[in-house]
Amino acid sequence: MAILFNGLVCVAAPDEIATTRLGQIVAGYILVFWGLRLPLQWVFDAEPFLTKPVLRYGDRLLTVIFSVLVGIFTIAAFRLID
Repeated sequence: MAILFNGLVCVAAPDEIATTRLGQIVAGYILVFWGLRLPLQWVFDAEPFLTKPVLRYGDRLLTVIFSVLVGIFTIAAFRLID
C-alpha cells in the first residue's frame, strides 16, 4: 500500500512535490521509505530463490531502481536542483 500511495502522490501532484514545503516533506518521507527499503535487499537474502538468470538480473535491477529512487527523492527533499 505504501508503494502504491507513494506512486500515486508522485503521479498526481509532481508540481506540488517539486515546489511546495509540504511537497518537500512528502519527498522526505518517500526518501526515508526507499532509503530503508534499499538495505533490505541484502538483509532478506533472496539468493536461494534466484534459480534462473532472469530472476538474478531482476533482483539486481530492483537494487538499481531502489538506488535511483533514493537519489531522486534526495534531490526533491533537499531541493538540490531548482
